[in-house]
Amino acid sequence: MKTKREANSIHQDVRCGLLAGGNFITDSVKIIDKWPQQDELASIRSQSMSSGGGPYNVLKDLAAMKVGFPLEGVGLVGDDANGQWIRRDCDDHGIDATQLRTTCDAATSYTDAMCVESDGRRTFFHQRGANSHFSVDHIDLAASRAKI
Repeated sequence: MKTKREANSIHQDVRCGLLAGGNFITDSVKIIDKWPQQDELASIRSQSMSSGGGPYNVLKDLAAMKVGFPLEGVGLVGDDANGQWIRRDCDDHGIDATQLRTTCDAATSYTDAMCVESDGRRTFFHQRGANSHFSVDHIDLAASRAKI
């Protein structure tokens, strides 16, 4: 009969990959002509969407590096267009989003990043949304094959 330590050791040997959990955010980056004073208008020159949040960005960076091991994400997004965008983005980059949960109680977290065209200075406006509801209860380690 194997000891618990031996059983865990064998179980760990079959594990592979990385599970990253926490904030999954969409960043809407807007290039603006100037930073306006209160009650003034600034023009948005261009806009792009990207990933945000530490775990999400780590997974995306590792996917871009073609690390050769499985990548899994765990987090909480809203039942909305931004949540769908994150799921598609994970799929496009080979990130297993099986544990990316969906809530109807809050919108997907997002950040609007305003970047002044002339000097590159940025200001951020953040909606905490679904991430403020994320907890350890959303994580199922037994469902993950990740080693780390």
